Amino acid sequence: MIGDLLLRVNKPNQAMEECTSAIAIDGRCVKAILLKARALIADGDMDAASIELNRAQELEPKNGEIADISATLEYCLDNDNNLALDAQEYEQAICCLKKIVETAHSLGATRQLAHGCSYLGIVLQRMKGHQDQCVEWHQRHSQLAEGLGDIEERCRALSNLSSSYILTNQARKAVEAQEEQLELIKETRTQKDLCRFYGNMSISYRSVQNFERAVECHQRSLQIAMDEQDAYLQCMSYHQLGKTYRAMEKLEYAANCHREGVKCAKKTKLDAEVCRELHELGCLQLMLGQDKEALRVFQEELAILDKFPDMKLEAANVRANIGLCHASTGEWEEAVECFDAHLQVATEQEDGEGQRQTNTNLEEAYRSMGEQ
Repeated sequence: MIGDLLLRVNKPNQAMEECTSAIAIDGRCVKAILLKARALIADGDMDAASIELNRAQELEPKNGEIADISATLEYCLDNDNNLALDAQEYEQAICCLKKIVETAHSLGATRQLAHGCSYLGIVLQRMKGHQDQCVEWHQRHSQLAEGLGDIEERCRALSNLSSSYILTNQARKAVEAQEEQLELIKETRTQKDLCRFYGNMSISYRSVQNFERAVECHQRSLQIAMDEQDAYLQCMSYHQLGKTYRAMEKLEYAANCHREGVKCAKKTKLDAEVCRELHELGCLQLMLGQDKEALRVFQEELAILDKFPDMKLEAANVRANIGLCHASTGEWEEAVECFDAHLQVATEQEDGEGQRQTNTNLEEAYRSMGEQ
């Protein structure tokens, strides 16, 4: 069926059109109805897919295997990015998916088998104490996707496999999976997708302390972001490059990256991104002994955070950093005022670590004031 071929090359809208034409000719064609449901799922229209699945079930009530597979895939796709199940629901989902994997295997339905393995891995990945098992299912999904010759499916499989390796502290294997995925992405994805992927690869390289390759990936990501004139992607690229330079103890390089990150973040008009870059820059300036510059940066960050009542603790933490800036320049009264403000909020929010650290800072401040 042409619709099946279109869906395999990631053209769900055109696949739906073909299926709709086929159904118009033969309204009882369950194969076309189920294919249309799959296309709707791929396009993210879960409600419409559910209607088609119910229609197929009415026409062929004994076709339970296909209906079960399609319904489960619908459920998993709908919850892929936001699974919030309790332990019993997770166990039920796993039992259901394993049954579907067995059924798909016995029917020789390779694509459904690949999807079943994928979602088993995803569910296990979200369950505490089951993360090791998710690697096995993602590996199986990857092998099946390769056999299908489906580049998009293979990319998804390698992405999930890489995530599972990171989750199970197998960073080197994660890098290998990402390198394999990169070759496929170059053929199929947009430049912005490639930019994000280089960013993810750089983080994996950084985690195995291959800083040279990490910086190379950051720079490629940044160049694409600049070519695309995407301020948000530029901000993300500068942010991660700065973190890598910080891990390399090249603090001046890191600070320069976050300065550029602040400029890009302001273009996005996203307060969260601006605050993040200001915070990183301020902390680096403190480490570099640039206390007055750090003070100005933290004050700018605080002015943004003070606009949001639910960011009270975050604002208090910045006040503590401002206190450290004052302490570094011998402005002890200003430092004590900041530390007191932070301690009050830390106590209200039951932030034990924050209370301990600020009490230490206050003791140091009072001692220094007494010596003057």
